[in-house]
Amino acid sequence: MALWADALESGEYEQGPGRLCSWRLPDPRKYCCLGVAVMVAYKNGFRITEDLLRDREIQLEPWEMALVTNPESDVPNDLLWQVIGNGTLHEWYEVAAWYGVELEDDRAFILSEESDADGYPIAAVEANDKLGWDFPRIAQALRARYIAGGQS
Repeated sequence: MALWADALESGEYEQGPGRLCSWRLPDPRKYCCLGVAVMVAYKNGFRITEDLLRDREIQLEPWEMALVTNPESDVPNDLLWQVIGNGTLHEWYEVAAWYGVELEDDRAFILSEESDADGYPIAAVEANDKLGWDFPRIAQALRARYIAGGQS
C-alpha cells in the first residue's frame, strides 16, 4: 500500500477521471488513482494470469500472452492497457489481494467512513472521479486507513 501512496505523491502520473488510463496523442496519459494502483502492482510483480484472460474471453497472440503473464516481463504500457480492457479492469479482487486487502464488495479501497452522496463510505474511485480529491489527498487517506490503520 505504501508503494501505491508513494506513486500517487511522486508526480509521475497525471491525474484524470473516469478511466484507469486514458490518453489521446499527443496529450499525456492520465490515470485514475486505481489505474496508478494497477501500474504500481504490475511494476512490482502482479501479473495477469492466463486463467484471468480466459475467464474474460480475451484473445491474445502467443507473444502477447508471454509478455503479459511472464513474471520477468516488462510489458509495454500499451499492451497492458489493451489486455486489462482498455482501461476497465474488473479484477479488483486480485489487485486488492496483491495489496493485502480483502474486498467486501466492488467498492475498491474504502478511504473514509464518511459518506458520499449515496450514503456509502468514500471509496478511491469516488474520491478521484466525483469528489475531486487530488492524488496527494488520496495517498494521505490510503496511509491513514491501510498503513497506520494496521493493514499492509
